Amino acid sequence: MTLKNKQAVYQGKDFLSVSFGLTPELLRFWQQAGYQLVRVGEHLEASSGCYTAMAILPLSSQAQRMCEQAKHNLPRDLFWRRDLELFHLPTCDKQHLTPEDWIELVGFGFYHRTLAASSAAIQRLLAHQEGGLKLLRFYFQLQLSLEEICQQLSLTGQKSVVTTSKGRS
Repeated sequence: MTLKNKQAVYQGKDFLSVSFGLTPELLRFWQQAGYQLVRVGEHLEASSGCYTAMAILPLSSQAQRMCEQAKHNLPRDLFWRRDLELFHLPTCDKQHLTPEDWIELVGFGFYHRTLAASSAAIQRLLAHQEGGLKLLRFYFQLQLSLEEICQQLSLTGQKSVVTTSKGRS
């Protein structure tokens, strides 16, 4: 354990975290330092041209449990990503809906959680829900752009697509 880690434990910290531009080299560096990848951003950052990654080093038993949950959830979410194959990150094809997914879906539907941040939970819902949710199916399953969806359904823009998809039109 490094001096900084010992100081963090002494100060009662649960974990240390790091955010970095995801490259194979940086991922390997942080994993060798004991950090565990818990999140990968959805968009390439303009400044680095990389996806943002977040990793944590658990210091307490509570943080270790949180980290284990994140290690369980991340491969389920990465299952839906086709843009990260270079990193050989583990994925999981067990895509049943969990209580965490329902919290995510409520966050998207009612509390302005973004489409990108909620995409894995939405795709799990679409996989288990027959019919309905037309706008979300157009976007995720048919991979139509928001502009194409607007044209097909005579909507005025992204905001109306998101509002309509949440049942607020």
